[in-house]
Amino acid sequence: MSLKLDKIQMVKASCLSFSVKNKEAEEIKGFIFDYKTETKADAENKLVFIQLKVEISGKLSEKEGQVNLGNFEFGFVYRVENLDELIQLEDDHRYLDPMLQMSLLGIAFSTARGIIMTKAANTAISEAYLPILNPALLLGEKTEI
Repeated sequence: MSLKLDKIQMVKASCLSFSVKNKEAEEIKGFIFDYKTETKADAENKLVFIQLKVEISGKLSEKEGQVNLGNFEFGFVYRVENLDELIQLEDDHRYLDPMLQMSLLGIAFSTARGIIMTKAANTAISEAYLPILNPALLLGEKTEI
């Protein structure tokens, strides 16, 4: 079982929905990001699906706290030619290899960064760049196949 990046192909990257709220950029003192992910796999067709939700809030003055400025939902589909090698068996259950999942989450997160920059151009969140982070922070529970 080994992760071979040349066996992975992004089949689809979609911004499923987004909303950006109007707010004067001068009022925003910084940004706060919240992420949610869900991973599913179709072993028969060698596909992995990742759903990524990103919420962007703006820090305002101390009195005002923070306000939601934008929400984005993305869908990513990857074909993993050697997916059958990257399935782990544990207690009669089949799970997606965490290294594969972290790699795909990292690619999804990076792609989402670019899409957000495009969709948020000329808005209050045009400078709300998703931070560079360890994809392990995006992992949820083991993905059962």
